Amino acid sequence: MKLQICTVIFLTSFILASAQSIISDSTSYTAITTVSQGGPTPTIAFEAPALLTEVTPAVSPNMASYQLNSSFKITNRSVTRTYYWTIAARYGAPDGYYRSYITINSQMPGPLVEANEGDTLVFNIYNALPSQTASIHWHGMHQNGTAFMDGVPGVTQCPIQSGKSFTYHFTVTQYGTYWYHSHSSTQYTDGLFGPLIIHSVNDPLVRGTDFDYEQVIILNDWYHNQAVRTCPHLPNGI
Repeated sequence: MKLQICTVIFLTSFILASAQSIISDSTSYTAITTVSQGGPTPTIAFEAPALLTEVTPAVSPNMASYQLNSSFKITNRSVTRTYYWTIAARYGAPDGYYRSYITINSQMPGPLVEANEGDTLVFNIYNALPSQTASIHWHGMHQNGTAFMDGVPGVTQCPIQSGKSFTYHFTVTQYGTYWYHSHSSTQYTDGLFGPLIIHSVNDPLVRGTDFDYEQVIILNDWYHNQAVRTCPHLPNGI
């Protein structure tokens, strides 16, 4: 089996790879018109990270969560995709060492987002961090006409306060392998980031013909201390 890997390297040692497994079988797809993930914003109260009593299993992130959907319809017919995300603190041992970190919908790294060029994305964000503000920057998105959705607190928006919500709403006008991450303090070093994959009918490699399997690979630095302790000189973010 031939394996093809497309890699994009970002600053801060973040690497995203789209791995494509080439086979000869073809695959049929069903249309997707809307996507809704999550649910209504919950009412959640969390203790400060140092006092957390909830312990998540000492396991690594599930790679299956970052496998691209083989039934995703790659089309030039634009749709609106809606997501409901809760940013929260957790305590666990992804690499065997217990520490507090940040999740989206209890997942770290955050959920895989797949969309088509021209789609409109709506992210309903609830900040359940007990004592921190938050934000999400959509790295690489042009944000033409929607600069206020760029996710940079103090520049394009006010930070999302603890216990409050904010909705990001924008249309993607390009395609490729991207990522999203917090632009508040050093939060993305503590887990607040994830992959953003934008498909296009102009992609020279055709799913179901040239390949039928794609796996997103995320590599990032991971420390046994929270980033705010590792980088105390960056209180206002990176």
